[in-house]
Amino acid sequence: MLGIAGLVLGMLAGLAPLLSNEAATYTIGAKSFSEQFILADLMGDRLKAEGVGVTRKDGLGSAIAFRALAHNDIDAYVDYSGTLWRVIGRTDTPSREEMQAEIVRWMKAEQAVTVLGALWF
Repeated sequence: MLGIAGLVLGMLAGLAPLLSNEAATYTIGAKSFSEQFILADLMGDRLKAEGVGVTRKDGLGSAIAFRALAHNDIDAYVDYSGTLWRVIGRTDTPSREEMQAEIVRWMKAEQAVTVLGALWF
């Protein structure tokens, strides 16, 4: 009986976060210039409109922002395909579509990061 009670308590403790009414909070990163601050604000506003909490980490450098995302210290940030292309270690210049496809593939396979999409500007 004691063992079963322990199992039930363990299952309840594991399910407790799912039963919480507390809204999720996402951390949005931004590099240290105006465009990044604006894009982070826009992402944060969209999340807040969905009832989600948002925190910010501003003033990140490119390498720091990327590492923070890859290590789950931030949940999202906007980066540029050329910057990510260099992170991958590539110096060639394929078409935009080929570059995007390779970045998406590499981010998922090598970093366990999902690219949400391109802004195309």
